[in-house]
Amino acid sequence: MTAGNTLLLFIAGGDEAEFLQAIADDRGNEWIKIRSRFFQRGQQLWLARNSKAGTTVVTAYAKVSGGVSQFNAMAMTVREYSGAHGTSPIAGISFDDDGAFLQTHQGKVTNPVDGSRLVAVYAGSNGASSYSVSGTGVNLTTANNGAFTGSAVLDAPAALAGMEYGVQIDSTEYMRGTTWGIVLRPAGDPVPSGLLPDTSERGYIYKISKPDGTYIGVWRDVIDDLQFTQQINTPGTTTKVRLGRSAENTMEMRAPLTDHLGNAYTDHNGAPYFVTTQTANSIGPDTDVENGLIVEVFATYGHFEPLTDHMGRPYTDSTGQPYMVSTGAPVGRRIFTGKVIDYEAVYGASVGVTVTIASHGMELTKSEVIKNGSATTVSYSTTAIEAIVKSVLDTNPGRIGYSSDSINSTGVSITTKFSLNTKLEGIKSAFDQTDAGWYWFGNPADNLLYFKPRSVTPDHTFNLGIHLTDVSIKKSAEDLRNKIYFVGGDTGGGVILYKVYQDAGAIADHGLGVYRITDRRFTLASSAQRYANKIMSRFARPIFTSTIEISAAKYDIETIQVGHIIGFRNFGNYVDSQVMQVVSRRYLPHKVVLELGELLDEQRNIVSDLEEELSNEQYQQLPTSPS
Repeated sequence: MTAGNTLLLFIAGGDEAEFLQAIADDRGNEWIKIRSRFFQRGQQLWLARNSKAGTTVVTAYAKVSGGVSQFNAMAMTVREYSGAHGTSPIAGISFDDDGAFLQTHQGKVTNPVDGSRLVAVYAGSNGASSYSVSGTGVNLTTANNGAFTGSAVLDAPAALAGMEYGVQIDSTEYMRGTTWGIVLRPAGDPVPSGLLPDTSERGYIYKISKPDGTYIGVWRDVIDDLQFTQQINTPGTTTKVRLGRSAENTMEMRAPLTDHLGNAYTDHNGAPYFVTTQTANSIGPDTDVENGLIVEVFATYGHFEPLTDHMGRPYTDSTGQPYMVSTGAPVGRRIFTGKVIDYEAVYGASVGVTVTIASHGMELTKSEVIKNGSATTVSYSTTAIEAIVKSVLDTNPGRIGYSSDSINSTGVSITTKFSLNTKLEGIKSAFDQTDAGWYWFGNPADNLLYFKPRSVTPDHTFNLGIHLTDVSIKKSAEDLRNKIYFVGGDTGGGVILYKVYQDAGAIADHGLGVYRITDRRFTLASSAQRYANKIMSRFARPIFTSTIEISAAKYDIETIQVGHIIGFRNFGNYVDSQVMQVVSRRYLPHKVVLELGELLDEQRNIVSDLEEELSNEQYQQLPTSPS
């Protein structure tokens, strides 16, 4: 790092800058104004270089209603000492209410008596992570991930040969993320590429095909953008799509040209010939709207740009063409796939067609029951839970499956029996016997079932003032479950498993909450206790919940899934120490709404559980196979 020349910021997600303006004052400071999508609307970034002090200053300014200035991002000076130096000036910065440049303030590089105000750090990067090492007299904690906060001072310690010193000014947080290098260059040198376009703008492509994979076409008359909601520990979800068409109109359809046996005519490369036909209606048989058709929804956002070095110069191939890299998903990212389960046409003064699409995970409730050959009673003895889940999915496999890393090893083996149970009931039963902290869901984007433990560290960290304007956290004792009566199945010799489990400490602290479980598939006390402990780990004490909104302009919302762990930064209070799990995700065109914490059982879920318990009770005495 050359004194006064290079400054490295570690900003979550990475960014690029656009140089907007350069001005000089009468104190030898050269100011360069930078715009960046990292900052909120109205924020500005200034770099200052003092030729005498060899100092670089960077800060972000946010205009606040009422005309009160506020610095809420990074402000830092960096100086490198290559040898012994005496006292020399160091530049500061201030703004007026509209963000325009006012003046600089000069301080002296001294060693104040109050050494706790000094901030001496060495910062660097290693791939996507940053690190820092503190110097003497630092009043902050520096961790390996480079996250720390510090005091606002304009004094640096006395010079030491070979040591780098930094001073944070009005800083809120210095956080882990991608290295962003800003280089102050002599006139005429290359500068970084321009401001990144807004990646919050999304387009959606609806691809339609038959169940056998035959491509039909795309819906070009979708009125609304995609939106859907999914909860944790569920197989999938549904979404509704409105089409701006009349059911009475005809439409053109493209299909492969075939002979009388249905064999496609192809060219010399094997590609089929297509013909265009006119349908009798715009919905129904032989159209692109019919029950059972497969719909894949792709979101397109972002752009392509040249791959450049730290000087902004593009890397090129042997012909001089630049290598291109993508930001976001300019060619599309599949975010929902399923099949049409119903459609409704409106006739009259207004026309339109509403189509309901169910993700493929919903087939776990409607596909073939768990079987072994023709036998509908299937037993597993001392079998790993993850092996049972995979075996259930492998029974007459459908479109929902698993990959090598979507189902983790639980480290728990169980003995269980399924009698005329659906795949969903089997997966839920296996999940109930995992240890506390596990979750599962069917992903509507990739048609995989995920069965995993919750992360120890946050999968996503959201910052006040960047991703969030505020957070409301609710503490509820509405659904206490700290004493559980458990009725299981026959443990042998006609003896029914009947146990009671409780959390005495939670009862003493928060009062009694009784809960009953009846599931004849449980015949081992250890499995019943594991299930009861899992319930009490979530509901024995009051739970914390929160609902937050994340804008697509600030974050790649497609990367957030149910089950992920969310952390918070820059609140300056106990919120920064909270980690909460995503239990519900509502996807909208320009944002995602996340429910964090635990989901309270709704009345319809309670009724569904009771019906499942009654069914399991009845099915226990069934013959092994139907006649």
